[in-house]
Amino acid sequence: PEVFFDRHGRSLGERAGFDAVVGNPPYVRQELLAPFKPFMQAEFSSFNSVADLYIYFYERGVRLLRQHGRLAYISSGTFARANFGKAFRQFLPTVASFESVIDFGENQPFPGAEMVRPSIVVLSQGTGTVSFRSLLIAQKVPPSLEDALVQSGIDCYTSSLALPDWSFQGAGETGLLAKLLERGQPLGGANGLRINRGVTTGLNEAFVIDGGTRHRLLALDPQNAELIERLVQGRDLRPWYYEEADRWLIFARRGEQK
Repeated sequence: PEVFFDRHGRSLGERAGFDAVVGNPPYVRQELLAPFKPFMQAEFSSFNSVADLYIYFYERGVRLLRQHGRLAYISSGTFARANFGKAFRQFLPTVASFESVIDFGENQPFPGAEMVRPSIVVLSQGTGTVSFRSLLIAQKVPPSLEDALVQSGIDCYTSSLALPDWSFQGAGETGLLAKLLERGQPLGGANGLRINRGVTTGLNEAFVIDGGTRHRLLALDPQNAELIERLVQGRDLRPWYYEEADRWLIFARRGEQK
């Protein structure tokens, strides 16, 4: 309590808050958060009904900082482009400034705990900075992230955070993207085109299988092939192609019995 109040219980005002908040927010499927969503909607400016839990850890962490305090998280980087991060992208620049962003790309820093675009984000409480440093690790993780950020990173302008999606690119690329967004037509606006969210299993551990399991199921009964589909997830998508992950989905349509 002494972080926020003096010994008489009076607020410390602008001096209240932590110097630093550091963490690795947990990943929890948003379907499991249903009982808590009314509370989250009332409590968080970043609320979205399908947002990942780590979004709220960012907002809470920033609000716990003192003026000019710093936050550092390692988490998924989907907040930069995902639809569920729209409210978060509108909220964050009003209360905090980026100091640096390190995108691990295809690398997974924690064995056995996959994240989509794992990223280390350092923020400072307050606004007004002109630029921040960004690094995309395209190959293997370098021995020193600090040195790589200095030597291979790029300067991103804070003004780019006003765009609907965040790309953490240099000024030239950001300017080009702004022109494309201004003059181009989004795919979702094409006449008659519907873009849906895809398949939600409710229990990936049961329905998402690898190639070895698929072969065993086909060996037991070749008709199982009618219920097994190739699975492509967002993490597999690249410009113009997708990465082969040997991942399959047991997919039985509603009411189907086999």
